[in-house]
Amino acid sequence: MPTLLASTLTQIAVLLIFVAMLTVVMILTRNRVRNSMRSSGPGVREQYARMNEKRQALRDGEEVMIELDRVARQVHGQLDTRFAKLEAVIRDADARIEKLERLMRKAADRPTLDITLDEARPDELEPAPVMESGPHADVYRLADAGMDRVQIAEETGKTNGEVELILALRKAKPAGSTS
Repeated sequence: MPTLLASTLTQIAVLLIFVAMLTVVMILTRNRVRNSMRSSGPGVREQYARMNEKRQALRDGEEVMIELDRVARQVHGQLDTRFAKLEAVIRDADARIEKLERLMRKAADRPTLDITLDEARPDELEPAPVMESGPHADVYRLADAGMDRVQIAEETGKTNGEVELILALRKAKPAGSTS
């Protein structure tokens, strides 16, 4: 029995030495891991906090982009409205200028040829009927006599363009006629 007791005590002593050595190795390893974590970078909590800050910054950026898009659409709509109003004012001014020019020519007792096209439906316009009498009768008479456009313009006091237009309208066929 003494040998059994000595053998058991020896085994317990070896086991205690083994446990003590294992504990020392574990403590040293834990200290090395802590030291390496401190020197290698931020801890897990710090990394988590930084990730949350980045997510919040992304959300804030997305909100700003959405707000900018909304404001841009609003400004674009206002610009479109103002542009449409400006176009209407310009059309009105053009019409008034044209009317004023006609009145000035009429006041100066100059014969005029006014042609106004409807911009909305130019395909529905009918040519004005050609009259052999009236203010353009002298142009027709001189053309029938064989004079060229330049001579007719000099004779009547009209511009070459007016004479060409008067003669071109004379040659134009009415929309309802067939040939």
